[in-house]
Amino acid sequence: RMKLLKLTQAALFYTDEEVKRFHAAGWNFSGPVGALNNGLDLTQIVSLRKPYDSDSREKRLLFIGRLTKKARLDLGISALATRRLHNVYLYVIGDGPEERRLRRHAETLGVDDRIVWCGGITDESRIASIANRCAVFVYPGAVGLSLIHALAYGLPCIVHSDPSRHMPEIAAFEDGATGRTFTAGDLSSLEDTISCMITDAEGATLMSNRCLQVTQKNYNVESMVGRFIDFDRRVSSEGAG
Repeated sequence: RMKLLKLTQAALFYTDEEVKRFHAAGWNFSGPVGALNNGLDLTQIVSLRKPYDSDSREKRLLFIGRLTKKARLDLGISALATRRLHNVYLYVIGDGPEERRLRRHAETLGVDDRIVWCGGITDESRIASIANRCAVFVYPGAVGLSLIHALAYGLPCIVHSDPSRHMPEIAAFEDGATGRTFTAGDLSSLEDTISCMITDAEGATLMSNRCLQVTQKNYNVESMVGRFIDFDRRVSSEGAG
């Protein structure tokens, strides 16, 4: 793909982080390079989300996304069966080819009574009614735009620690500021991270505030439009020169 890029006059990436890696790799590209920072339309989310109060959120985890193998939700379900997470609930927004297997997995582990399968919801008001009750977002696999959705609700996030195995939107995540990471594929590490996050009320509140700052500044449609217009002007200007 990078070799094909040399045939173009300009390059527009998903995120600023990809631009940094592109330049660091030393690719000889003379045209303008920019990024959009892929985000969401926050208008409805802002009107629907509630202030983050860790005391009222209790021990509820939220997963948003397609139920596919890449999501590794089976690992999240297994975490519910561990000793320290015996009273933690998981809300799942999404559907997909792995749903039947995941439900069986939950039944086998005896944690199906602590999982709420919400289905593939697209109505933002319904999503908000669930997200506003949860304390932490967890995505055990390769996270993408779901991360931005959770950050926009001010939910501290738990994702694995290998950026190369995530989608580009992982650039919005700040370890220790918008959430925490666990060792990819490691159940014990995931248990530790969830346990720490749901018992640290003060830390969760600080992280929630940072989540809102990140999405409001860089990961939203309004910002994307502005970046695209600016980039188009750069391309036109440099092309004319």
